[in-house]
Amino acid sequence: MKKLIFVTASAMMLTLTTSLLNAQSNTGIKTDVSEQTKEEILKLNNEMENSFLSNDPLKISEFYDDDATILLDGKQVKGRKELSEFWNGIKDRKNLKLKVNELGGSGKYVYQTGSITWTTSGEEVTKNFMMLWKRLSNYEYKIYLAGLN
Repeated sequence: MKKLIFVTASAMMLTLTTSLLNAQSNTGIKTDVSEQTKEEILKLNNEMENSFLSNDPLKISEFYDDDATILLDGKQVKGRKELSEFWNGIKDRKNLKLKVNELGGSGKYVYQTGSITWTTSGEEVTKNFMMLWKRLSNYEYKIYLAGLN
């Protein structure tokens, strides 16, 4: 079942990444999710931006499901331990900004496309992203899959 979800999510990510790269600049968020879901995901994005500045390595990884995966530059970061190491490996944090272009999906899974920029004392990195949020049994959303390029 996990493989089917991963394959489906990967196919969605490829399709959405292609459409994102071909999209024109958009000041609004294109969405077909409920206003409540949109507000919840945007709230989580804001909390994630604020958590980036924390010195707690677990803080930002708490936004991810226990077996979540990040696909970044041909590499795969999987599971809470590796996710914590990935985010904690970004030193001298100054800022994180998530720009949302599109939200869509159903209540159980919501995809989000946009760009992410993190700034440290030495550099600024900007990547396009697609995230797949999964609603858990307690109705919390956690990131299940994220692709950055």
